[in-house]
Amino acid sequence: MKLTEQQYITLATVLEAADGLELTDKLAFAGATAYAYKDEYNDRLIIFTYKGADWLADLQSLLSGQSSMPEEASRFVLKNKGEGNCQVTGYSMGGALALYAASVNDGIGGVVFDAPGIANLLTTEQSGKVQVKNIVAYNSLVSALGKHNEEIVFARSGIEGTDFLIPDSLWQRYTFDSQGNVITGEKGNAYAMLSRINTLTEEHTPVFDAVMSGFGDTVGLTERASDHLGYVIFTLIDQLDVGKVRGALTEIAYKYERMVDEKFRVWRTEMNNIPESFLFDDIHAKFEQLSEAAMLEAAEVAEEFNEITQAVLSILLICSPIGDQLMDHIEEWLDKLTDAIMECMEKLSNQMTGHLDKVVETYMNQMFKFPELKLDFEF
Repeated sequence: MKLTEQQYITLATVLEAADGLELTDKLAFAGATAYAYKDEYNDRLIIFTYKGADWLADLQSLLSGQSSMPEEASRFVLKNKGEGNCQVTGYSMGGALALYAASVNDGIGGVVFDAPGIANLLTTEQSGKVQVKNIVAYNSLVSALGKHNEEIVFARSGIEGTDFLIPDSLWQRYTFDSQGNVITGEKGNAYAMLSRINTLTEEHTPVFDAVMSGFGDTVGLTERASDHLGYVIFTLIDQLDVGKVRGALTEIAYKYERMVDEKFRVWRTEMNNIPESFLFDDIHAKFEQLSEAAMLEAAEVAEEFNEITQAVLSILLICSPIGDQLMDHIEEWLDKLTDAIMECMEKLSNQMTGHLDKVVETYMNQMFKFPELKLDFEF
């Protein structure tokens, strides 16, 4: 069975276009449907579609390995792949199911469109034998989620003239040459930023968790937000209002302050553990060493906070229906977030200096034979 890429996307989205193919099996499961076709040469084409009622929840379940859909898809392919050539296809969530089924069954090829990555659901052996191409539309956000191991081809959009526009119509997402194959293009800014954020979910740094929980709190997510990246981003896009973004940035600033407070507690413990045998010069040297390290760490954390926050906000600006309204406020809010972070760093510096004064005062008092003689020692 030889199909053009234009025929693949047509079949993946408009099943009535399956001319010349005989439907041999069909299965509905958990919001998805699988269709098995054969042609006159007994080659097989298996199509997966998804029309579930709660696609966000199902997407999160799929990417986290909690969904039963991938195994259902795999069993359907195993049952219907036949003895000859077998291809799979699907769009978006349907594409993810096709990817999984082709990866865990031998000898399956095909083309999917805008599928999120499912490599984290596969073994190392399965990941190495994927023969399915994933064609990704310009700024396709769903495709930026998950972990990919398949070949990805970025399609040129049918709309020209902007770096950020996401086509509304399915058929504006791809352009085809005269042979019906996709003309390649760019991944898009929104895709690149969400893909970068998605990569950070694997690292689960404290800063990433803190920023995502700030946005997660805004959309009412009670679980760890960094485990539910798709839910947080798409819910923000769908339900966004100016007040929620402002509230999220306030929460993010508060989380940074808590991290800085913790750094001060660690620094203070280290200072309190300076050996009593240290001379004044030793104390000052140790103070400078510990303080410089603490301030450097606080600055690196601040930079990471800003980077991740701005990436999420950029996605919202590009994708949200009220992006224009956000544009009027975003620079002001980011300035306020930066000011709040700088105030936290200044507070940390003042706390360390103040604590040094106390350490030196205590040290000086211990040097005198007469305990009633006390000195207030300042630098």
